Amino acid sequence: MPPKKRLKLGKLDKNQSVLTSVFQQTESSKETTSEEPTASSTALLRLQLSHLQFAEVPNAKAKQSTLSLSGFFTQAASQKQTVLGIERATTKVEAMICQLIAEMNMPLQMADTLTSAMKAVFPDSAIARGLKCGRSKATAMIKEMAAQAASGLQERMRSGPFTISTDGSNDAEVSPGVPCWVYPAHRAQCCKEGFNKSSDRKGRFQQMQAVFDVEHNKIIKHVPTRWLSISRCLQRLLENWDALKVFFNEEAESLKKKAASSPYAVSKVSIIYDFVRSPTNKLYLHFLLYSVAAFQEFLLVFQSEAPHIHKLKRGMEKLLNTILSHFVKPAARRGKSVLDNEFAKTDNIVSNADLGIGEEARNFIEDKGANHLRDSRISEFYTNHAEVADVSLQDSASQQSVRYFLKRFPCLLPPGADVNIILDQFAQYQGEGVMDQVAKREDQTWLNISKMPDKDYKALSLVMRGILTIPLGSVHCERVFSCVRKLKRPERSCLSEETLESILVLQSSSVGPVEAVNPMSDQQLDAIKLAYALSLKKKCLSLD
Repeated sequence: MPPKKRLKLGKLDKNQSVLTSVFQQTESSKETTSEEPTASSTALLRLQLSHLQFAEVPNAKAKQSTLSLSGFFTQAASQKQTVLGIERATTKVEAMICQLIAEMNMPLQMADTLTSAMKAVFPDSAIARGLKCGRSKATAMIKEMAAQAASGLQERMRSGPFTISTDGSNDAEVSPGVPCWVYPAHRAQCCKEGFNKSSDRKGRFQQMQAVFDVEHNKIIKHVPTRWLSISRCLQRLLENWDALKVFFNEEAESLKKKAASSPYAVSKVSIIYDFVRSPTNKLYLHFLLYSVAAFQEFLLVFQSEAPHIHKLKRGMEKLLNTILSHFVKPAARRGKSVLDNEFAKTDNIVSNADLGIGEEARNFIEDKGANHLRDSRISEFYTNHAEVADVSLQDSASQQSVRYFLKRFPCLLPPGADVNIILDQFAQYQGEGVMDQVAKREDQTWLNISKMPDKDYKALSLVMRGILTIPLGSVHCERVFSCVRKLKRPERSCLSEETLESILVLQSSSVGPVEAVNPMSDQQLDAIKLAYALSLKKKCLSLD
């Protein structure tokens, strides 16, 4: 009888080798002994084989189902990232819904409808199932998105020049030191505002009119809905120009001496005096009065109650021909219709001496010494310096225009740069091919130029983009008023001023719901998601 073998449990390949050795030893024992194996030895062998066959199975299953420590944390982190990604994607869709509501002037209750509709349309989407954006949550998210948009605008304003355009009635409230662009026609409106609700001031001004031997006529205000009123307003203002200058100078000095004078009153009177003491403003008003006369006949005919639709085309062609006759050479207009006239060509424009600016403006310029009008101001009157920012006029642009803007608006000069650096970059730019950088918008073109490889036009680009911020008119201000009227309707009487302001910020700062939300970072999305919880907490604290 061979000795019993003790088999150790190990891996599957080890067990197979042990089984092989047991079989070999069993066979050799059969050959050396002629005796048949006993029942006890056979049972023992079967017991050993059975133990080796089944002992490894539980260990194999445990090995398959058990992860290492590092693998456990990796799998948990992966699952967490997946859940976080779905939550942020859901927040992004909710932000897009809020942006759409603000853009289209929809009621905030529309958030409930849109959320339910998306869940019904996309039942298999994990993002759609996670949407929970009702009226209260949409309000909180809109406020947070507006705050982020305002913060981004502030950062851009800190990094470059900007322009503040104000309506003429409230421009006296602009904080001192803030660069502000106000048009002469709007500034002229302030002269009328200076006499509002002050019978004493009106009486003292009549005495001043008597000193200057001017008729005792009121200073009238132009009403935009009455197109013909601007001519009368300008005429009355120019007739009383010297009287207004002396009167508001004395008024400003008097208010400064009074300790009880409000800062607003002092600021408003000072603004009016600064306007009327400038000979350049008087020159522009003379030119504006002359220019308005070209539109008088057209307006008188086509605002009447009689039918004139059959005269509209001829009337507009006559008006356009009158305007072209003021600055286009006769040879360029002869034999051509007004629609085929190439008035934009430099060769077709008359010289400064032949420009149609009106006899009053011409005499004012000729008598520049008595009117204290500087030559630099006259040059500015004739020159469109803003064309220096037009890349298509790269070859004909002048450094004089760059100097004009840097002198007129010192805030355009970037930090760390001086006038010489700007002029050097401008000279290099004029000799460089930049037409491949042209974009749809001129400010984007200059941004592309600043990023040209191996070229340093960053300071020049900031100056040019600052010039392009000067608005063409007050349309931006008027558009805000129109948006307020559309939003603050009688059926939306519960809309708070804070929510109204947030919706206006989103409307004015976005380029569309999808394009505005796509660039949002994860931090911004997390802040938008947290906004609703913070609003609920604020409400709870206010109730306590």
